[in-house]
Amino acid sequence: MLARIYGSVLLLALVASGPVGAADITAMTAPLAMVAAANAPIVKITVGGQTREISLADIEKLPLKQTTLATNWGTKGTWQGVLLADLAAAYGMGASGQLHLLALDDYAVDLNMSDIRSEQAFLATRFEGKPIPLEEKGPVLLLWPSQSEAALSGTASLANWIWSIVEMTAKN
Repeated sequence: MLARIYGSVLLLALVASGPVGAADITAMTAPLAMVAAANAPIVKITVGGQTREISLADIEKLPLKQTTLATNWGTKGTWQGVLLADLAAAYGMGASGQLHLLALDDYAVDLNMSDIRSEQAFLATRFEGKPIPLEEKGPVLLLWPSQSEAALSGTASLANWIWSIVEMTAKN
């Protein structure tokens, strides 16, 4: 088992200026290259008491998106991944009222599905086309591109920003 060493709040700012919203997340037209460990389980998903493990490859079978953000730890560039709403729908969690996400460091958040959809919560699986290593908050982290300016300015809560996600549970 890996040591639980990461914090639980993630602050991002948009690199580009202008309004924040749906236009900041763009569809990917070509599949990303897979790596040898792409089939290793990275996230447990629980729906109705049934648990399954999914891999990076499983996640990236969904429609891939990208967004360009700068993090408060100095990482600037393009993140690739999927909308959390797409993942929830694909794995039977879309009809639930909430998703419970648990990070490697035991930080947890409960997210309303309506917020996940309307705010286009973004589950990042890659940075600049490469899998995100654990020591860089990976292998998956939740970004909220529509809230990044407000989060940076202190007008939005940072409670829902979570990285090194290891479990997702559907709740009613």
